[in-house]
Amino acid sequence: MIVPLLSSFLVVALAEMGDKTQLVALSMASRYRRPWTVLLGIFIATTVNHALASSVGVWTATRIPAAGVQWVLALSFIGFGVWTLVPDSSVELDRLPAWGPLVTTAVVFFLAEMGDKTQLATVALAARFGSPAAVTAGTTLGMRSPYSPGPTSRRDCRWSGYAAPQPRCSSCSVSRSSSSSSAND
Repeated sequence: MIVPLLSSFLVVALAEMGDKTQLVALSMASRYRRPWTVLLGIFIATTVNHALASSVGVWTATRIPAAGVQWVLALSFIGFGVWTLVPDSSVELDRLPAWGPLVTTAVVFFLAEMGDKTQLATVALAARFGSPAAVTAGTTLGMRSPYSPGPTSRRDCRWSGYAAPQPRCSSCSVSRSSSSSSAND
């Protein structure tokens, strides 16, 4: 169980770097300014999406002969390696639905993940290991690893150099100029 979990985590964490879903996450976090809610929406969307993908992978592996699965997996991982070298384009979100930050983030992130390299990697990993729960957990954690909710406490705000859109940060009242100088100390 540990090998599928760790393998899935590493493959997806590396594949997620520079992915279009990072741009979606950045867009949602900037628009709503509720990082933990956006992060929860991403977690929900990723868990559902990767659970479906790993189920498809295991189902496919049981329907195709072992030699065929080995060839498909080998070619798909080579393809994922090449695909990872190609940067994704920006996803423009002109107008978001009025569902609130959690549901909007979950729906938009789920749809952005459809057909993505990390989803296809999840299918291949589940077909390889035959453990949908371990693969789903590993890929979900791998998807989560590149995302950070930003400063969430008074201490975080002071050392990170973060400032809210107002001249002062709402959690600790540090202005941009004083937080920048304290971050460099």
